[in-house]
Amino acid sequence: MKKIIYIFAAAWVLMSACKGGIMSAGAGSDSTAVTDSDSLQARVLTSVFGSVPSIYENEMRIITEQARQEAGNNVSNMRGIMANLADSAYEVAEDKSLNEIVGMQGGIVRCTAENGLPYKVAPEAHVLTVLLPKLRNVGGEERVFVQMEFTPDSVAEKAYYVLTGSEGKISTGVVPLPLTKQPTKVTAVIVAPNAPAKYLEACSEIHFIDQKTFNKLREFVKDRQKIWRATYAKELGLAEESEE
Repeated sequence: MKKIIYIFAAAWVLMSACKGGIMSAGAGSDSTAVTDSDSLQARVLTSVFGSVPSIYENEMRIITEQARQEAGNNVSNMRGIMANLADSAYEVAEDKSLNEIVGMQGGIVRCTAENGLPYKVAPEAHVLTVLLPKLRNVGGEERVFVQMEFTPDSVAEKAYYVLTGSEGKISTGVVPLPLTKQPTKVTAVIVAPNAPAKYLEACSEIHFIDQKTFNKLREFVKDRQKIWRATYAKELGLAEESEE
């Protein structure tokens, strides 16, 4: 019943946003906590993804250790045991994340932009909704819906960005824009990449860039993510996953 209520609330918030003329981009699944952002006092968030990645990563470490005790050093057996434990571990991580997610609703994420782009973006994006990831071996795919405001200097179909912070450039993304020269509000979906929690939680800023820079950075962050996955799999005793 709890999940049904939360899913209904998420749908209501996003439908209301669309009715207000906000363009929706992307989709997610398994919404678990939504609060009316207007009812909360806005605060600047130190992380785009809050502390949710750490909550999920800690649960992953717990079930990995349990699987190791039962399977010894047999990686295949460990994976099978972990798969059996994943659903219950997800529920635990979900419950532990609720307060953090509610606290993020209505929060402010800092936005910056390089010079020469065909639009200006407001310096603050407001968090509308957070959709939780499924439990994964590394990081997660938490989705954060943020409302941004753009003022186009000319018609632009897309806005390109990189998530950055104290650990450097972590992920790239694209925000579809309506074809207009009028100031417009857009609901963008910021998806957590498959990376360890310390990197995800270091993402404190959405920095907009041109397409050429975006293409270069996209390959750069993909290479970083491969290294992170391999290192984390080795730490968990699942080194075979680094070869995938």
